[in-house]
Amino acid sequence: MTKKTTYKADFVKAQKSADNVLKNSTVKELPVRVKQIANSFPNLKIRTYSWFAKKRGFSHKEVCNLLNSHEGCCLYYESLDEYLILYNDKIPSKGRKRWTLAHELGHYVMNHNKISNNSTLARSSLTEDEYNEFESEANCFARELLAPPPVLNELKINDPNDISNLCDISSEASINVYKFIKQGAQFGIKYPPSHPVIQLFQEFIFMIKNTQRCLNCNYLFSYAQAIFCPCCSSNNLEKEENIIRNDLINSGILTNQNLNKTHKMCPNCKNGYLPSQSNYCNICGVFLLNKCTGFAHQDLHRNMKWHTIDGICGEKLDQSSRYCHKCGSASTYFADGLLSL
Repeated sequence: MTKKTTYKADFVKAQKSADNVLKNSTVKELPVRVKQIANSFPNLKIRTYSWFAKKRGFSHKEVCNLLNSHEGCCLYYESLDEYLILYNDKIPSKGRKRWTLAHELGHYVMNHNKISNNSTLARSSLTEDEYNEFESEANCFARELLAPPPVLNELKINDPNDISNLCDISSEASINVYKFIKQGAQFGIKYPPSHPVIQLFQEFIFMIKNTQRCLNCNYLFSYAQAIFCPCCSSNNLEKEENIIRNDLINSGILTNQNLNKTHKMCPNCKNGYLPSQSNYCNICGVFLLNKCTGFAHQDLHRNMKWHTIDGICGEKLDQSSRYCHKCGSASTYFADGLLSL
């Protein structure tokens, strides 16, 4: 009789699986939108414990007991070749729920249900060794997906709190990620700039590396080699070391990546049918690109066509910039009265 071989976790496989999932998704910044990724798989659905309890007529506690987990699980319906990820929506920590989703997605991507020939990967249906190996592999996948070490290493982030803030994961998970990265560095693990995940996140990495705070008005922004604040034109700037995700969102750094992009709506009259071959609104005539005028705000004259003058700075700016970050001159939006003082 042939002895059954116990499954052994393959961490290289888990890392590559997470990298491939990222490469095949539209995700290019942190925090990784794990639900968005999971929803892209045609034979996989995500539901909550509350949904499952209502559908089956169970209490929340009965669902936890039935699934043998207070966190989540991945169910496989062999006859349909379909999967269902369930997660405990009553867990208060958002970061912990995100980790659970990524962990269960790891079970799905690496075919743990099929390998173990089980509809659910519960302790009761596996040996203790098998269960631990599957869990370790899924946790490795979750780490690589939610807190990609090549990206964090490239950003030189070495504080668990920064990892938690940037990746939107729990403090416990961020400490484990931090320990993993530090241990890897001790063993000489390096990630070259050509690493596919670094390439995937290169715009995001650029933004974070160039994030500065104005010490005059407290404005947070991201421009390469900025000399002036785009909000108040002060040159009293400081590199932002402690990256807080909410600050990046509130400042528009993660949401207003719109340099040189075509407008969908006029910022002045809200006309949504803009001509494709013109930089001017066909309704109100306002200039649609926010860029440096080359003039100080007090030197601008009404109806002056500064955006047609050659030889000025002309640096292209985001839609919230009042001043040029390179020379401190007023922006076209500020000159046109689209941005108030």
